[in-house]
Amino acid sequence: MIKKFSILIADDQKDNIIVILDMLKTSTDVEYTVMAAPNGKIACELAEKKLPDMIIMDWEMPVMNGIEAVRQIKANPITSDIPIIMATALASSSHLGEALEVGAIDYVRKPIDRLELLARVKSSLLLSESYKKIKTQKELLSHNNKLITDSIKYAHRIQSAILPSEEYIKDLFNDAFVFIQPKDCVSGDFYWGKKINNKIFIAAVDCTGHGVPGAFMSLIGYNLLEQLSNETINPAQLLDLMKTSVCEKLVNEKNQFKVNDGMDMSLCVIDYTEMIINYAGAYNPLFLISNNTFTETKANKMPVGKALLETGKKFTNHQMSFSKGDKIYLFSDGYADQIGGSENDKFFLSNFRDMIIENSKLPMNDQKEVIKTRLFDWIGDNAQIDDIMVLGIEL
Repeated sequence: MIKKFSILIADDQKDNIIVILDMLKTSTDVEYTVMAAPNGKIACELAEKKLPDMIIMDWEMPVMNGIEAVRQIKANPITSDIPIIMATALASSSHLGEALEVGAIDYVRKPIDRLELLARVKSSLLLSESYKKIKTQKELLSHNNKLITDSIKYAHRIQSAILPSEEYIKDLFNDAFVFIQPKDCVSGDFYWGKKINNKIFIAAVDCTGHGVPGAFMSLIGYNLLEQLSNETINPAQLLDLMKTSVCEKLVNEKNQFKVNDGMDMSLCVIDYTEMIINYAGAYNPLFLISNNTFTETKANKMPVGKALLETGKKFTNHQMSFSKGDKIYLFSDGYADQIGGSENDKFFLSNFRDMIIENSKLPMNDQKEVIKTRLFDWIGDNAQIDDIMVLGIEL
């Protein structure tokens, strides 16, 4: 199949236009439709109106010379992608360099050689076709990326509307802070709180993954906590119930897991009448600072998810007393696992623990600022590798 292209020839000498036209007609595998302009000004006008596949531009012309015409065509977003070959008797390297610098893609010297002209026109058109395909693909990718980004932003608004605000958590306690730094727009880490009579439930949950998959899991976790907290006030029993529910939701008809997803979490039920904390954890421990004494309560080394269905193990409930003004901290593993520092290593739980202890006497908002500043200083030029969440609560 013979390809067809349109070419605009800009030259103030009619004989030159006829010569180029006759040469183009000798091509056996490409058919050219030719239009002509007697100067650079008309060439610019025709280029915008007709959008030819290529322009062969003479250098010396009245009204507007070829160099200025190339400059204007390339400055116009409508015509900027049209390839231009300069036809010139000026053979110095400085002249040719000037033509290429303003936007010409190639050049032919006068008197024009037929074989050279056909070869340069053909190669330039092929190059232009490839560029157009790449540009189209880039525009498609950009469009699709915008659709995805807009969808993720909308998902973020939905997630933010469903999950509790920091102010809600603060209202449940004497004071509190929430520091959450998603790796992406939406997060797989989330916090949850609820008051039932004289008992307050508080949880920090780290769902498998981050971004959109983690956000979907966070909504499953949030709904389960809302539902199951009405069935038991025992944190370990609640995690066991969540385990069963998560497994049921992620199992297909053949009793095979669709995805190896689950949650790590810390869950506390705080009884202000008895001044007792009941805690259970899936991988994530609980920090308690009482009377200037630090205590870490370890979690079960298993997630709320597939592993529990296979082993049948149950979560352990831990009970401890507290006094007014004591502080507890719940968190995901994102902070401790973050890469950074001078050695480009993990922050580690031990450093995280020391930071919490060192700043525990500060007001809660000040503690949050220290945690935030320390993190960003630690990350430096590195990328954040996971969602990060820390909850500090003054009882």
